[in-house]
Amino acid sequence: MFYKDRALLISILEKNLPKFTQAMTTKVPDKNTKLIAILHHHFGGNMNLARIKFLALFICALCKVQTVDFEKLAVAFEGGSKSESSLRRIQRFIADYKLNTDLIAQLIFKL
Repeated sequence: MFYKDRALLISILEKNLPKFTQAMTTKVPDKNTKLIAILHHHFGGNMNLARIKFLALFICALCKVQTVDFEKLAVAFEGGSKSESSLRRIQRFIADYKLNTDLIAQLIFKL
């Protein structure tokens, strides 16, 4: 009897284990999917997807650290990259990309 119950338990675990582990190991893109979808809907024609994903990471980092210090923001970026890489990414975005302030204002009022 014990052997059958154990075999049943193992088969149930093997069947459902991917669901459990997927819930525990959520990847970064999954965490920001809703924010990326909102930003892509609003900025889709004016900004490429890489910049939209960066903006989502940047907004989440701003909410975490509640400061505009780039080094602290870089540490708060989610993902597998080093904080130095994230810092350089922030610096490049701020230096090279010109945000359309009218689009930002429209987004804020739509929210």
